[in-house]
Amino acid sequence: MIEGTRHLANDWWGTFGSFEGWLVIRLHPPSEVFSEAPSLADALWNEITGTSYRRVAIEMNDIAFLPSSLMGVAVRLHKRLSMEGGELRVVGFRPACREAWHACRLDTMMPVFDDLAGAVG
Repeated sequence: MIEGTRHLANDWWGTFGSFEGWLVIRLHPPSEVFSEAPSLADALWNEITGTSYRRVAIEMNDIAFLPSSLMGVAVRLHKRLSMEGGELRVVGFRPACREAWHACRLDTMMPVFDDLAGAVG
């Protein structure tokens, strides 16, 4: 199991842990608000496949702005995990990010949970 904080890609970091049988990854964005995240999905997938977990909760509490590239990262991870019988849950969006997620209708595929307990319960 990966524990602790690791560099992922393009100045994105992730803090890894587990909760109730789920891999939990809290994303830490770069200081550049509009930083793209093109290789983040592959970096996250590499970390996930290095574990036995296929149920993953991504905590987005530190994300102040939701670029389309980050939405794409979530969609790619969701599809990859689904193809392996797994699940992806999104946790802790700020209101503006939740609105953008909803506007793109991603909440129909991946609902957003307020906290980790609700996401994995």
